[in-house]
Amino acid sequence: MKKTEPKVASTLNPSLAVEADTGAARRFLVQAAKQVAREEDAALKAGGKSENLHIGSSNEKIASYRGIGLGIYFKLLEWLFWMMMWMMLCSVPYLVTINRSVFTDYDHRLDYNYGVKVYDSFELASFTFAAIVDDKKDNGTLQYMNTEIGKSWKGPMRKGVFLTWIALVDMGSTVMLSCMVFVLSVRIRRWWVRRKRETREVADYAVTVGGLPPYVTASEVSAYFERRFSRNAEKDQVMEVQLVLNYNKVFKACKVVHCNELYMSRLAELGYSTNGAAPPQAMVSIQAAAATATASAATAATAAAATATAAAATAAAATATAATAAATAATAATAALTPSASVTLEMPPLKSVACPAGAEKSCSSTTGLRACLNQPPGKAPEVIIGEQEQLVRELIQENKLRCCAAIVTFNTEQMRAEVCKTMPSGWWASLFMRRDLRMSHGGRLWKLWVRRAAAPDDYRFENMSTRIRTNILIQVLMGLIMVVFIILCATLITWLSAVQNKQFRKMPWDMAELRAAIRAGMGSDSHVSVQRSAELDQTSYDAFCASSMASCMTYASQLHPSSGINMTYGAEWSFPNATVRLLNERPIRQDLTKCAEGVGCSASYCMPCYCLGLSAVSTDHPTPEFLAHIEVACSRYWNVLDPRRYGILVAISLVIQVINSLLTHLLRLFKFHVEKHWTITSTELSYAIWSYLVQLVNTVVVLLVVNCSSLRNLQKRALEHEAPWLQQLVLDGLFNDFTPEWYASIGVSIIILMMVNVAGPILRSLGNWISQLIWRTWLLYGHYCHCCSSNKLPTLEVYKEAFGKCKFTLEERISDVLFNLTLALLFGSGMPFCYLIAAVYVLVAIWWDRLNLLAWRQPAQRYHTNLPIAIMYLLPVLLMCHCAFGLWMHTYFRAELSSKGIIAAARQGISSLSHSSLSRRITQPNGLPLLIWFLVLGAWLIFGRWVSLCMYRVARRLGWSCTCWPVEEALRSTERQDVSYEMVLRTDSSTAQLRGPRTYRISHLTNYKAFLSTGAAARLWSLVQGDRRFTRLHEFEVSANAETLD
Repeated sequence: MKKTEPKVASTLNPSLAVEADTGAARRFLVQAAKQVAREEDAALKAGGKSENLHIGSSNEKIASYRGIGLGIYFKLLEWLFWMMMWMMLCSVPYLVTINRSVFTDYDHRLDYNYGVKVYDSFELASFTFAAIVDDKKDNGTLQYMNTEIGKSWKGPMRKGVFLTWIALVDMGSTVMLSCMVFVLSVRIRRWWVRRKRETREVADYAVTVGGLPPYVTASEVSAYFERRFSRNAEKDQVMEVQLVLNYNKVFKACKVVHCNELYMSRLAELGYSTNGAAPPQAMVSIQAAAATATASAATAATAAAATATAAAATAAAATATAATAAATAATAATAALTPSASVTLEMPPLKSVACPAGAEKSCSSTTGLRACLNQPPGKAPEVIIGEQEQLVRELIQENKLRCCAAIVTFNTEQMRAEVCKTMPSGWWASLFMRRDLRMSHGGRLWKLWVRRAAAPDDYRFENMSTRIRTNILIQVLMGLIMVVFIILCATLITWLSAVQNKQFRKMPWDMAELRAAIRAGMGSDSHVSVQRSAELDQTSYDAFCASSMASCMTYASQLHPSSGINMTYGAEWSFPNATVRLLNERPIRQDLTKCAEGVGCSASYCMPCYCLGLSAVSTDHPTPEFLAHIEVACSRYWNVLDPRRYGILVAISLVIQVINSLLTHLLRLFKFHVEKHWTITSTELSYAIWSYLVQLVNTVVVLLVVNCSSLRNLQKRALEHEAPWLQQLVLDGLFNDFTPEWYASIGVSIIILMMVNVAGPILRSLGNWISQLIWRTWLLYGHYCHCCSSNKLPTLEVYKEAFGKCKFTLEERISDVLFNLTLALLFGSGMPFCYLIAAVYVLVAIWWDRLNLLAWRQPAQRYHTNLPIAIMYLLPVLLMCHCAFGLWMHTYFRAELSSKGIIAAARQGISSLSHSSLSRRITQPNGLPLLIWFLVLGAWLIFGRWVSLCMYRVARRLGWSCTCWPVEEALRSTERQDVSYEMVLRTDSSTAQLRGPRTYRISHLTNYKAFLSTGAAARLWSLVQGDRRFTRLHEFEVSANAETLD
């Protein structure tokens, strides 16, 4: 019979045919992926309309429609915003007072003109403790404050009273914040209980069992639990047992079989549908097998019922064979379902498909595709399917499929609760298991342990065969890699700190501004014309200023007779003693600056000349006090926003942010693709906690360790040589405490980092969109790059993930919220501005996440409470850390109170018990409030939470008390209606319906049903199951087959 050639072969040469086939295949996959994305978006849109969801919807609606975890997340964010606003509000009095006050001594306490004001204008550092005069600067002489409020001066107030007052305010706000945390935990618990009472899942009836014998059957597991825990033969029954074996090779084989079937189907479309030829014989046999299985589904269901009942009593061979046949038919009858996770299909050789002799042109579309992919000759798809079937049969015959765990579903919640109450809940607790509870199998007693089951779709069954010690080794390796990146960050910060110190010694003088000010102030006798003034050299300016210093000193002495100032050109002015300087330097500087800026002042050249002389002083080895004096006195004549100076502070913040991003992306790769956690929830929780801790160490610990030192000379010596900054990587900084200079340098970097983090939610979405765009471009045009292309053709799943909407990932958001909240609480006492930045961050996160989730309808899984509740568990710990850091920040400044008063009397009593510098420091009047609350929180955490919870868990695992706290107690207190699993499957009531999947059968779950429920892969899976399945759900097969009610 003559064959009709396809059009593509008659019009294109082989190479062009290859490109046409590849482009057509990619266009087909892109259109299919876009169609799936549109259908998912339409489903979310329809559900949102039915629930009336919008960007301003309540948290209750979000919890009902998108999952209770997301509802709790948004509820927590709202409370965190008001918490940070409360802390900021309590800090406003301090910020106003410190920025409007002048520190003076006892003699001038009634005169606001004399004294020290650290910052004359508002700067980032002025919102920190850097604005408080250090006792090392004034030797404790400036103990009074005058404050300008509403253009009137208030005071004087003792410095010790002020320090004690801000410590009391900090302690009071922290106490109130602790109460808010307690109220929030109670409200969240009650809110969650209400939502839980209205929601039923199959997990409420199921447990996960570990420590089972390697070759136990499902019937034996069912008989064990019914024999020991059944109180009512009619109700207390085991409804289903799903054994979890080491399925890694089985899943891989089923995926290969499923992908080859899809591939053969695609070959039929490309190579045969165009010329009207029949499909390959393999495809005919597969389709016939599927049709036969579909036709016999009803008959097989009846056989399965009898088989399951018989299997409960004995595991006879004939019964097992019938059960296998029934399971095969029922599984193969499952319709086309949602595909599983992404699978990359290695293309078999296309030339192996039957191609009649002399008909090369008719097969050019397939052979050309093989040539394009450089696919070497190999085996046909049907041969690969046969090999995988043989591999699975060998695994079964050689008994290599060992039992790792089992998921047991009971008929009543009471039976499940009784099992959890009696059985140990972990491997180490099973070591103390009672002998009468142990399982007898194979001539020995086995120690089992039981835990509450997670949701069916939450399990990663391929990971449940991984040994615990293997996963621990993987996490240790990941920790070492994290340490390498953290050391890299510390190295970069050390180098940037050294560069910053060098740049801060180089003052960016504006010489044109200086000379213009000097020319404007020259007298009429020595005044030169504008034309000649431009020709003046540096020598002329030096000569004029040197001769004018005497008149400037006279002018300053007339304004402040008691100052005794001495001004010399090219040197810092001097005073008789330090106290006189502290009192008179600020008013003299203000008067000379005002004169230079005014019109008609006879000494307008004094300040410019003084600064011109200081610009000639060498700053190779300056003292910090001299640099600080230049920055304050001559701020008008140098570039305050010089990028070479303050750009380093921004660079330090950006380096930390970039390395944090690299660490989090690397963590995601390890947690989701390398580590082997049993559930998706545990994977996400592990990622959130690790990401939070890594960012915290890379930011807080690195900044503190790199910049702290007890010997300042080490850092100076490191700056004098070429590369000692690498030799002294840590504990070689400039600060041995939370000094004012620390706030002006490291504190400002932390504030800038928090400001950058405010845009974090938006930058995260932008980064996801850019990476997805790059991925789409590679899938569309990457095959043109022959040097980078591979022999693997991406499946539809890859295109769906690339062309669909970015998913809403809660674990990343939890980690970022915890990180920014920690920065605010750790450094908020000394830098109250952090509270405002954290509040703005939380506000941005609330509305941006609502916009993504509700307005743009980003897909997200139904998160449970584990992730958002992590914030609640860490909040008391963060409050305790806030007290510890605040205590050390406040007590850096020595607070002296009057000998009268209760606090002073208590201080004297405490001092008699203090024998070390540490105890004397933390028991100062400005440290006692936070010390007391630190001890209260510590006692509550240690004894009220951790010790009692530890004792409770020990008692629970030994079988002495009820388990599953707080879930069991919460549900018991709600008087939830007792509905059996069997009744739930029958009822139509909305309050008793199951939410989510209705069974733990692996082939029915979303992540596995695509490659376990159709065709030859379904037959393989049924072959593996054998007698490893026990169920009483045959009457509910139709309703239990992977139906979900969201």
